[in-house]
Amino acid sequence: MKFDTYQLDLLNKLWERIEMIPELFKHFHEIIIEAFKLPEDSWTPFLYKFKLNDCITWIKEAMIRFVVNLMTEDMNLPIDRDDIVMRFRDKFDAFELVNYVEKEYFSRADELALEMIIRSVEDMIPSYLDLLSPEEKIAGILEKNRLVLFHYLEMPDPWEPVNRTEIINSIANIFKLAKIILASEPPSTVKAEEVYEAYRALHGDFFEKKEFGGPIVAVKVYKNGNIRFWFRNEKDAKEVARAIVYGLTEDTQTQSKLSEYLEKEGT
Repeated sequence: MKFDTYQLDLLNKLWERIEMIPELFKHFHEIIIEAFKLPEDSWTPFLYKFKLNDCITWIKEAMIRFVVNLMTEDMNLPIDRDDIVMRFRDKFDAFELVNYVEKEYFSRADELALEMIIRSVEDMIPSYLDLLSPEEKIAGILEKNRLVLFHYLEMPDPWEPVNRTEIINSIANIFKLAKIILASEPPSTVKAEEVYEAYRALHGDFFEKKEFGGPIVAVKVYKNGNIRFWFRNEKDAKEVARAIVYGLTEDTQTQSKLSEYLEKEGT
């Protein structure tokens, strides 16, 4: 979401009014003391300054997160929200907050998104391939037009893993990488909603083979943690396998594909 001046100014004005609340309560407390001729150290319904200050601090943090979440809700960005909250904890200013997020994150959105996706999919390379060369790893995960990757399953019962959301997110990241490599979609905005729709349906077996239309045509999760991805052809599967294994490192064939989006920012 892109904010306009009115919206940002409104947030600042609302914050100014929120900051006034402790002083208003202090004033109300003094009015009660005077009107009822009470001792100065008497309790009144408005003697909650310290609790109010804690509440206002929480509201400030919530407003910061509100702005950041709306700005980045449709983007694949590794946002450090805690760091942003700390930077603006002393003074809330919606204009400065938006400028900071645009400068630190939006200015290199595709680069950051691609790094995040690559880190996620690298973790799906089976650990028994760790000591092998990159080309041997590719051979280890490639079966003609299929990739065989892995995700640890926490299984308290035989029906469904408790870390289902983690598994779905990892599958979605493979879909995103495939669309970046094979369909030239920008890393910062590429989506994989079809994965969430397929796996979050209330009906159906989590471990049944799911059919899709796109670069990846099917996925099956196995109870031993293996996950098979079927591609339209062997060439597509191999290109994605190279991207998973080499990532953003020395492989020039894969690097030329992945860096395509980063070069746009320098032009």
